[in-house]
Amino acid sequence: MARDLAQTGVSTYLDFNSSTPVDPAVIEAVVKSMRDVVANTSSTHPPGVLAFEEIQQGRDEVGTLIGCPPAWLTFTSGATEANNLAIKGLWDGMQSGARTRDTIVVGATEHSAVLQAARSLEARGARILVAPVDEYGIILEDALKSLVDERTLLVSVMAANNETGSITDLSKVSAIAKASGAYIHSDATQYVGKLPFDMLSADADLVSISAHKLYGPKGVGALAVARGTPVAPLFHGGGHEKGLRAGTLNTPGIVGLGVAARLALARFHEADPIRVLRDRLHSGLKARIDGMTLNGHPSERLPNTLNVRFAGVDADALVASLDCVHCSTGSACHSGSPEPSHVLLAMGLGRIEAHESIRLSLGRTTTVLEVDAAIEDLVRAVRRLREMTGSPVSRDRISA
Repeated sequence: MARDLAQTGVSTYLDFNSSTPVDPAVIEAVVKSMRDVVANTSSTHPPGVLAFEEIQQGRDEVGTLIGCPPAWLTFTSGATEANNLAIKGLWDGMQSGARTRDTIVVGATEHSAVLQAARSLEARGARILVAPVDEYGIILEDALKSLVDERTLLVSVMAANNETGSITDLSKVSAIAKASGAYIHSDATQYVGKLPFDMLSADADLVSISAHKLYGPKGVGALAVARGTPVAPLFHGGGHEKGLRAGTLNTPGIVGLGVAARLALARFHEADPIRVLRDRLHSGLKARIDGMTLNGHPSERLPNTLNVRFAGVDADALVASLDCVHCSTGSACHSGSPEPSHVLLAMGLGRIEAHESIRLSLGRTTTVLEVDAAIEDLVRAVRRLREMTGSPVSRDRISA
């Protein structure tokens, strides 16, 4: 007989793809920086030099994590700014010498920060083409090849999808882009920190990351810009960050990002235990709930991510009715939106099917007890909602 763990008071946070808890070591480093590093990093006196050294340390640690020279990094307020700087900055940076390249190709399942940044350039003459994906959310290579030509300025494809966890082989995407002389950008926000990433091996020109996806503080991220990539700033002021990002640097945030990067590099071995817990969650739900299907690639997927559909159950109602599980219906940026996930639609799901899907994402702190409690809570909630709505899926294998 299954024990109803959902009634034990266990609280299970399964929204790590939305935001991770800040690691205690990161908190300690941020507090120390806020207390001890008071000067502006642009100042030349000793306190200013100390601040500058703190920034450089963070730059070195992030560069090591993503496999790029530290000098390529520009610190931002997060991945959204980094994505905008990559796409709009490249467009502005190329206008004087490459007017013939007017096309930006984006993956159909990109984050809205990429899709909307690209769409915003249509009013300025950009042609935006969307590369389709297969049933798992993976870019169709032949279709991408047909879209990329001598007019293409940029191809932007994420390293791993934030909703399904499906992983892209960036080296293949880069080869297609480079064959036509286009630049390649990747929003690697969800991938970096979960699995080893190497910008040089991927042959990417621009890579975006965010601290709060890898146990760092909110409000800080970075854009890696390969040498020779002509990116113009989004806004102007001082000559900070090699002229790419005006404004006084967020020293404590960058310190926190650096420490989070260093910790991630030392903890890649934790991917396997997290994968085991994710699969325990998946198999536990599958064994007890009929009409459940996986969204995303069955194997080429982030080790922490599980996106599933419960037939006949509205996802928003399900999330709202859970007692101990904290999760979302997809990207946190669109949580609660009446529109279904564009990611799932691009993968071929219908609107109703997309509205029946939720994302469960685990992390370093997730325990077996929490996973088992989540199974109990989800089973109870799915059964209750199906009974209330008279769902035709009525063969739930619910153990007492």
